[in-house]
Order: sequence, then C-alpha cells, then structure tokens
Amino acid sequence: MSELDKYQVVSASLHHILFPLIEEVVQGDEQLEKQLKLAFTKTEHTGNGFAHDFINGVMPHHATMIHQTEALLRLAARPCEEYHIHHSHPDFTRLQDRAVILKRILCKIPDEITTDRHSFLDRVKEIAIAIKDVLESISDVFRLYSRETRKQLDFHKRDFVKYSKSFSDTLKLYFRDGKGHSVFNSAERLVMQTDIILVALKQTTPDKINRDHF
Repeated sequence: MSELDKYQVVSASLHHILFPLIEEVVQGDEQLEKQLKLAFTKTEHTGNGFAHDFINGVMPHHATMIHQTEALLRLAARPCEEYHIHHSHPDFTRLQDRAVILKRILCKIPDEITTDRHSFLDRVKEIAIAIKDVLESISDVFRLYSRETRKQLDFHKRDFVKYSKSFSDTLKLYFRDGKGHSVFNSAERLVMQTDIILVALKQTTPDKINRDHF
C-alpha cells in the first residue's frame, strides 16, 4: 500500500480539481507531483473539507459567483484512480460499472435540469433505476465478506440509502419550488457516498471467494 493509499480520502475537490491542476503545474516532475498530492491528501485526511475551502480561498474574486458544487457535479464521472476497485471478481466489476453509470447520469443534471419537464422526468426515472442497480450490486458484493466485515460495511450501505432518499425528496421539492442548487447539492452528496463505498471496498479483502480472482 502506497502512502497515498494509507491516507485515502473521498474528496471531489481534491481528486477532480486539485490533483489535475498539480499534474499540469509540475509538468512531469513525478517526485514533486507525489509530494504535493501526499501533502494535500494528508491535510484533507486531517481536516475534511480542506480542499473545498482551499479552492474557495484561492478563487479570484470575480469568479466567486461560480457554484463549486455544480462544477464538481459536472466532473463526477471523470475517471479517478482513487475510486477504482481493482478486484477482478465479476461482482466488483459490475458494481464499479454501475457506479460509473450512476455518476454519469448525475453529472448531467446541471445541463438537463433546465430542459422541458417531461425530458427531465425521464432522466429522473433513469437515475432511480441506476440507484437500484448500484444498491443491488452493493448487496451482491457484501455477500463476499464475512459477517463481521459486513457489519462494518453496512454503515456505508445505510448512508447510500439515506442519501438516495434525500435526493428523491429534494427532487420532489424542486418540482414545487424550482430551486436547482438544492438538487445539485443532494446529487453531489450521493456521488460522494457512492465513492465512499468504492473506497471502503477497495481497502478491504473479501473472505468468501477464491484468491485467484484478485
């Protein structure tokens, strides 16, 4: 396990904004890139939300009207090594694929929420199906773990269900009050919880399958 993995965190601000900026700035200096990423990761690990606050702090004053949550939501489906499970068992692969599908649909919300109501309702139905598929895959993967490990992982599953319901409730409110940013915030939290589950599974080893799958 690398030192970066040791301090693994879930932060869209860190992985989708700061890490790509670091890679661009260091221009191929792998040692400096690794040091900067580790420094930011350690800080985020110590103080959750640091990367988000850091971006807000360095953002030019004329850009303060940019809604960071909306921007992060648009980047939700961007490939990110930190949230990729390397277990090759089919159940893990299916969960990874379904998580990507869910995030790809959610990241389109800022553009599609302004379309006609009927089209957006169709998109909402697709999101509901994608959430159901992810939840089904989570249950399939959890069966590969011992009862003791499942107890630890069930906390993340319950949070996924909670944020899914919260997202659904927020959508119902949106169709009454038209406040899109509430939908962005709720969708971004659901993306984050999806990534939290992927990271939790990435850091654990299943108990009930042949090791040849890994």
